[in-house]
Amino acid sequence: MINELMKVMNTNVEDKNQLILLQDLSASQFEAVMKKAERQKKSALEAEEKNQKLVSVLLENGFIEGEHFTNTFHLVNELYKGATYCEEGEFWFEVADLEFVLPRGEVRIIYKQYNSYSKEISVQNGLIDYAYDYRLGDTLRCSMITKQFRYYKAAGMLGHLEAKNARAEEALKLDNLNELSINNLIMELKTKYPAAEVSRSSYYQRSYRRSIDAVKVKFESNSYVLLDKVGYLLEKYDTQAGKETTEQIMNRFNSQKA
Repeated sequence: MINELMKVMNTNVEDKNQLILLQDLSASQFEAVMKKAERQKKSALEAEEKNQKLVSVLLENGFIEGEHFTNTFHLVNELYKGATYCEEGEFWFEVADLEFVLPRGEVRIIYKQYNSYSKEISVQNGLIDYAYDYRLGDTLRCSMITKQFRYYKAAGMLGHLEAKNARAEEALKLDNLNELSINNLIMELKTKYPAAEVSRSSYYQRSYRRSIDAVKVKFESNSYVLLDKVGYLLEKYDTQAGKETTEQIMNRFNSQKA
């Protein structure tokens, strides 16, 4: 009984994956496949029309192809890999030698991205979408450019792109200035305290939940200080004070003059 059940199950699986040549299709199979191919072609042409509209809107609003965006959209004829259902015999089948019209490629926005770890700007690209809004007119959406993933007026999208690129350039500039300040401070402290170990470090600012670059000056006693890029004291550790008892610390504080 179990063997018979397994045989039926295997037969059903095989039926759902039948591979048939176009010339071997029955009339009903041929009609079903041709209707599917026509629907796919219609969908591909609609995608082409939408792509042309998107490119047109971009160009009308000041975007330059090759500088602000790329367009790789095109239609191709490819062998279709997908099953079609045939009511006659109630099974699924695939046509081995039938080509469908399929859309390939897309419009992608070109933008600059700053990497705070590598301290470099890279050129990236992201998908952009078009939609018409009866209140706003032509609108564009690209999560890589705007802070919110929603549609914006097409007339303002180029401004968002330019602002993002400007922020990347500004971040690089600020990091370069910060790097220069840190290096200058390290050289100054090495000259002033030749016996100390001066090195680059970092300091976590709990109130801002971020780490900033710092310079660590470790002295022969193992006492050290952490300074920011302008020499402001961020943290200190005194090995001698660490060895004092509570009473010694209180007596020393008590002897301090106002």
